Amino acid sequence: MKKRVLIVEDDGFNLQLLRAMLNQAMECEVIANDRGSEVLAMLKEEEPRIDMLLLDIYLPEMGGDEILREVRKIPHYEDLPVFIISVDGLDERKYLDLGATDFILKPFNPNLLMEKIRKYLD
Repeated sequence: MKKRVLIVEDDGFNLQLLRAMLNQAMECEVIANDRGSEVLAMLKEEEPRIDMLLLDIYLPEMGGDEILREVRKIPHYEDLPVFIISVDGLDERKYLDLGATDFILKPFNPNLLMEKIRKYLD
C-alpha cells in the first residue's frame, strides 16, 4: 500500500519539486493543498488516511503554527510525522515545541530531505 503524504505548500515550484521527489523516490500518493481549513477538514475525515505532513509556515489562509496545533488535536494524528519546511529558521524551536517532528530549512537539500522522510515512512 502506498504511503500518503500531504503537502501544505503555496509555492508552486516547491510543491512540484516535493511531489516529484516523493513520487520518484518512494512512489507515495501525494495530496496537496494550501488552505488550512480544507486541510483540517480532510484530516478530520476517516479517509484518506495520511502518513506524513509536509507543512509550510507561511500560507494564504492560516499559518503553519495554527494548522500544527489543530492537527495535534485530531485523535488519530497525535503522532503523525509533521515536517515544517520554511525559509525562516528563526522559529524552529517554536515549531518543535508545538509538536513538529522535524524542521527543514528552504532551500532544502533533496537527498537529506528524502533520507529524513524515508526514516519516518518506512
